[in-house]
Amino acid sequence: ARTNRHWFFCALAAIGLWGLVHFAMKYIAIGDAPTEQFLTAWYPAALASTIIIHFFEPKKNPAPSGTKIRLAHLLMFSGLGLLTVGTLGLFYYALTLGPGVLVFSVHDLLQVGSGALIGLLIFQEKKALNRREFIGIIFGAIAALFLIVSSSL
Repeated sequence: ARTNRHWFFCALAAIGLWGLVHFAMKYIAIGDAPTEQFLTAWYPAALASTIIIHFFEPKKNPAPSGTKIRLAHLLMFSGLGLLTVGTLGLFYYALTLGPGVLVFSVHDLLQVGSGALIGLLIFQEKKALNRREFIGIIFGAIAALFLIVSSSL
């Protein structure tokens, strides 16, 4: 499959929106909203948004009539949903306990690092780094180290 060239702009828009979500999460966490209250508001809103998107999304490949949902898929998606709730709950709780700059930085660093390792080790996605990319990784690692060390002082 050929890679669409617009992936970068989609990723950039998603990062911008996720930045707004991060800001809102920390703002709510500062207000001492309990984690349970945050999660019970977050997921119904996410479900409503998904339903709205579903109605406006163009149907490129509609499912054939009579398509059955397989039990294995339903169980897997349910398990992933529970993991997502737990992850978001822990992330929000971390925001109630620590400074946002540190929580977000560690979150993003580990998310990128684990994603890269999964791609490399499980999906065999290998890419030779050029000099600029290698230097960027080194600077990113140094910045992460400074954030971690400065927060413990």
